[in-house]
Amino acid sequence: MNYWLAVGTVENWKEAFEKGNIWGLRDRQKRHWDTLKEGDVILFYAMRPIAGVIGYGYLKTKFRQTEPLWSEEINKNKVIWPLRFEFNVEYCLPPDKWKTDRITSELLRYKTGIGFQNLHSSTAQELISKFKPVEVSEEPITHREIKEKLIEIGKLQGFIAEQEYSFDLGRLECRMEESRTVCAHICL
Repeated sequence: MNYWLAVGTVENWKEAFEKGNIWGLRDRQKRHWDTLKEGDVILFYAMRPIAGVIGYGYLKTKFRQTEPLWSEEINKNKVIWPLRFEFNVEYCLPPDKWKTDRITSELLRYKTGIGFQNLHSSTAQELISKFKPVEVSEEPITHREIKEKLIEIGKLQGFIAEQEYSFDLGRLECRMEESRTVCAHICL
């Protein structure tokens, strides 16, 4: 298993999560892309103003793409990052915690200038270990908060996540689907 540091702007990361957890590399990074394999660990590094690791996941699959996917590519009508890979999110800070709870160091900030790169396993494991486990609150959580969290989790995992979906028999709440799987609460 390899460990990789994927470096991008805050906007890049938000768009990567919105587009189904897909990241891309330029043709000049092909030697890295060729080395990527299923199960490799990807650490998500957001550049300034965040300047730190915001989460991590595992490589699911890689593929070459000839169609624009991200807004910059669509605006230029040109594929900039054709060497793509899909990843599963193992842990990611909520966007409102990226600035305050990110994992960073001077060495890490120095290394990010190189862009997408292989990390030594001990460095990667140390970074991953610094993420705090989710704390359980003593206060009861509201139905609305549960729906918001389910939608956020669904989007991070590459699902189409909607708060509510109406159909002939009633409505589905917190609809999440990936291909043919639907997890929902049916309200008639």
